[in-house]
Amino acid sequence: MKSTITAWVLVAVLAAPVFVAPTAAQAPQESAKEADFSFFGLRFGMSPEEVKAVFPTNPAGTDALEPRHGMMFLSFAYDYRGRLSEIRASYERPADRLRETALRQALREKFILPIGSRWRGLTADLDENFNRAALTLVVVSAEMRQEAIDHFKAEYKKALE
Repeated sequence: MKSTITAWVLVAVLAAPVFVAPTAAQAPQESAKEADFSFFGLRFGMSPEEVKAVFPTNPAGTDALEPRHGMMFLSFAYDYRGRLSEIRASYERPADRLRETALRQALREKFILPIGSRWRGLTADLDENFNRAALTLVVVSAEMRQEAIDHFKAEYKKALE
């Protein structure tokens, strides 16, 4: 009888799921804060004046006068409070298909994949349709975007009363 109980205990222990605390290498990493993000010195939440200090812009602060780092165009959008909330960096689309594919892959590896995996509050994608002559990297603060949508929605709801 004692050996039967021992056998059942042994079976129960072996069949039980094993709970092991993950090691540091296995533990999921926290995503970095949006404030840690920088696109060549640009940070979300900057005012047009702060953006101009990094990239000289047109008077409205919406387009860089001399984009660098291989960009053809660099434009900025601000939210309803005047904070930088969207960055659009356009890169000239090569005429050669293989070069175009290589540029697309380079942009994804350099920007889109790291942003998507490290900063959960940001979205990054390539806009290939807006400008047929360029591939445009679009980086948006999803949190600021949603805040602006909520702000405008509240305005519309009030107007609809």
